[in-house]
Amino acid sequence: AEASNTPSELPRLLKKTMSLAIAVTAAGMLFVLLAAPTLLGLFGAGYAQESGTLLRLLAVAAMVAAPNYVLDVAVNVSGYRGGFLVTNVLGTGSLLVLLTMLSSAGPAGSGAAWVFGQACYLLVALTVWRTCSSRSRMRGETTGVDPVAQPLS
Repeated sequence: AEASNTPSELPRLLKKTMSLAIAVTAAGMLFVLLAAPTLLGLFGAGYAQESGTLLRLLAVAAMVAAPNYVLDVAVNVSGYRGGFLVTNVLGTGSLLVLLTMLSSAGPAGSGAAWVFGQACYLLVALTVWRTCSSRSRMRGETTGVDPVAQPLS
């Protein structure tokens, strides 16, 4: 949101935000992956057994979801309203299709659908971002940054 006042700062802010989002999410994911049996065991052994896979899959999905949210904000702040709409419609649509297809496989199927759905959403978001950024560069604007082409560190 800071970049909405100074669009030229978007590349630096996007890089910083993406790095922080990934680092915080990775720490949380590792904690959940390691502590899942203990955390779920608080609700009983049967519950821990039945829901452990789902919780682990959702933790992995968070690693893919974090960049989605950052890219959504970047596209929106950049003023690419059409790109923002496309990202959300196609990304959410792919998520819902996968959830519908895999939910019959039980909780683990729903978890797998969420992981793959978030990955599809990320591919859509990256594609939209790169397209919007390319159009900005062609018009001579300096608000776009390509998070794929520029390393995060």
